[in-house]
Amino acid sequence: MKKFPFHATGLQKCLANYYNEGDEQLQAQAMLLKNDFKTWLITHFEFTNRQVSYLHSLNHEMIDFLANNCSYAFKNRLPINLIRDVITAPYDNDQGKLIRPTSNLLAIADGKGSFKASGELYIEIKHLEINALQQDNADFPNAWIFKEGGEALTL
Repeated sequence: MKKFPFHATGLQKCLANYYNEGDEQLQAQAMLLKNDFKTWLITHFEFTNRQVSYLHSLNHEMIDFLANNCSYAFKNRLPINLIRDVITAPYDNDQGKLIRPTSNLLAIADGKGSFKASGELYIEIKHLEINALQQDNADFPNAWIFKEGGEALTL
């Protein structure tokens, strides 16, 4: 199976490859994407060993969210957009990555059995400057503080 580069253009080529297939093939891939998101990504995209390790370290809630939204957009041939920043200097801190999926995905149905899906999914991956490794806060003892464009984000 051909693997695609993991960037915006690579994702669009992968989607075009499947969106041009028949409904049965597309639905089968959407089911695989939903049920084993990490393996589907690793099978379809070129990742470094470090990227694969990072993917496996992601919180299961984020994986579930991405799997459900990606498979819904995928099986309905809706746009999925990957927005990644470009790192030109060596970067060795994967904890400074922020993955922010957003969408306006909709499902519309009526009492007559018709269904329409619309919208698109955006997945933004940013490398952030870490201002403090851990915030000393009783309410959020494991919170991280990142800086994004002068704005502080506490996770």
